[in-house]
Amino acid sequence: MAAFDTLSALRDLEAAGMESKQAEAVAHAVASAGAAGRDDLATKADLEQLGAATKVDLEQLRTATKADLEQLGAATKADLEQLRAATKADLDKLETATKADLEQLRTATKTDLAELRTATKADLDKLETATKADLEQLGAATKADLSALEARMTWRLVLLAGVIVAAVKLIPGP
Repeated sequence: MAAFDTLSALRDLEAAGMESKQAEAVAHAVASAGAAGRDDLATKADLEQLGAATKVDLEQLRTATKADLEQLGAATKADLEQLRAATKADLDKLETATKADLEQLRTATKTDLAELRTATKADLDKLETATKADLEQLGAATKADLSALEARMTWRLVLLAGVIVAAVKLIPGP
C-alpha cells in the first residue's frame, strides 16, 4: 500500500479554503489512521502463507477423517457381526424352547384326550345302564297298565254281553 502524502493533503485542504491549523490537524489525523491500520493489513506473502497453511490443514483433516471413517467402518462391521451372532443365538434358543413347549403341549393334549375319552365312556356306560333300567321299569309299568286295561276291558265285555243277553230275553219272540 502506498504511503499517505500529508503535505499534499495539507496543501489540497488549504486550497479548498480550510485554515492552516485545521488542515494540518485533518492531514495528521488521516495519516495517523492510515498508519495504524497498515499494521493490520495482510500482504500477498501473508495470504500465500495462509493459503499454504490452510492446504496443509485441509490435507491433515482429510487424512484424519479418512482414518476415522475407516475405523468407524471396521467398528460398525464388528458390531454388526456381534449383533448377527447374538441374534442367531437368540433365535436358536427360541426355536429350542418353542419345540419343547410344543412337545409339552402335545403330551398334555394326548393325556387330556385320553382322560376325556375314559370319562366319556364311563358316562355313556352309566347312561346306557340307567336307560336300560328305565326301559325295564317302563316296560313293567306298561305291562301292568295293559294287564289292568285288559282286565277292565274284559269285565266291560262280560258286562256288555250280560246286558245284551238280558236285552235279548226281554225282546218278544216271533
